[in-house]
Amino acid sequence: MAKLQQTGTPETKAAIAQQIQTLQQEFLTANGFDYQRDIQPWIGSEATIAYLPLSSEASTPEATPPSQPKTSEINETLILVMPVSQPLFTSQIAKQIESGVGNLQGRTYQGVKIQESPKDSKNPISVTVLDNSVVVTNNPRSMEQVVDAFQGKQAIANLPGYSQALDKLNTGKPTGRLYLNLPAISTMLATDAAKAVSTQPTPPQQQQYQGIATNIELEPQGLRLQGISWLRPDSKQKFLPKNDAKIMPQRLPADTFLMFSGSSFQQFWVDYIDGQGNPLLPISPEVVRSGLKSFTSLDLDADILDWMQGEFTVALVPSAANVTSRLKAGVVVMVQASDRPKAEKTLKRLDEIAANNYQFQVESNQLNGQPVTNWVSPLVGLNISHGWLDGNVAFLTFGAPIAPGIVPQPREALASSTQFQRSLPGMNQPHNGKFFINVDTAINGNNLPIPQLPKDWRTSAKSISTIGMTTQVDSDRLLRFDLSIQLQPEK
Repeated sequence: MAKLQQTGTPETKAAIAQQIQTLQQEFLTANGFDYQRDIQPWIGSEATIAYLPLSSEASTPEATPPSQPKTSEINETLILVMPVSQPLFTSQIAKQIESGVGNLQGRTYQGVKIQESPKDSKNPISVTVLDNSVVVTNNPRSMEQVVDAFQGKQAIANLPGYSQALDKLNTGKPTGRLYLNLPAISTMLATDAAKAVSTQPTPPQQQQYQGIATNIELEPQGLRLQGISWLRPDSKQKFLPKNDAKIMPQRLPADTFLMFSGSSFQQFWVDYIDGQGNPLLPISPEVVRSGLKSFTSLDLDADILDWMQGEFTVALVPSAANVTSRLKAGVVVMVQASDRPKAEKTLKRLDEIAANNYQFQVESNQLNGQPVTNWVSPLVGLNISHGWLDGNVAFLTFGAPIAPGIVPQPREALASSTQFQRSLPGMNQPHNGKFFINVDTAINGNNLPIPQLPKDWRTSAKSISTIGMTTQVDSDRLLRFDLSIQLQPEK
């Protein structure tokens, strides 16, 4: 925790300190405890914080006594598991729990002594000792779930793939570890969305992913997360072991704001469809299909995906130097075509649709010695171009005029930039995909076409320089990732 408080800008350090102070106030001070006096003497080196979704099941009479607040009155369920550094302290704390602690009241659940705050407490708390750890939570029902897990019922360690994933991450002693139960998160998000519009929650489709586990390291320049995501044993989705996303960062200019790439756009779309039950997906696959059909009369599968089996990238790039534009940036899509003749046929149909249906003036030109097709828009400032790079890489740009900085190749490639290399550790190793965002120029520089971020988000963004991530398929059900968050240098 001390290392975390030393990370980031003065603003983020203050925000972290405030969060810690709030946590201490709600869990400790409000119930008559003092951290330095009551906890610091015995707490071990590694503590655990967990969030649980509130269960809709009714409690048993033993589970929720009349003295406790209803779970509907508790906004979030937080659990702290604090290891005790010495056995002597454990026995002393256990005796305190049995005899009563401060203003708390005692009860027993499954043979375990628990102390809890009175019914009228604004900051409810439950405390117990399990093995060599003190457990604290703000929800009595959550305490029961912890006791059940400790006694061998529905523990995280019993979830499919959990132990195997952690075995693969068991390297060194990281600053922290993070686990996400994706089916539980999916259900919680669906329930919250239904509450927001006052409707009954719709059961989400079968979640294909089981979990994410990651090690967290605080490094001199920032934060690094090395983790694993795995599928459920019964999932229909499978990963394609294809780790050859190599060339695209070399085709983008060094000042690129944002990019992501993958080994195969066709496979990317298959994975996107398989995840359509996930409430985190921004757009339904069917919306994309129907929208494309409505605006272009093209069939996504037959006319586009069929020739997009190679490496691809989508990037946001600033307007080319020495080019006047009302727009700050443009989007480029590049795809290594697996069938160039079919791709050319699709692009020709797009040219015809643009000219006949949307009044674009379609022109064939030369750009830096390369043939390029430009759509001259009736809307001032909108530029659309497409063409070919190195024989089989098709590109399409729209927005600001960015093609001059890409064709035939960038003057300085993103892959060669220091910021990109620092943000993607092991960049030259085989990868299934890459992601990069220059937070400093894209977000802090107000160059992303998005609404203004909330104040807390803006504070966090100002402390970040870049974010980079690589992914690698280990097997048909296991995906590795390496995420690096580079922080602003201290001033």
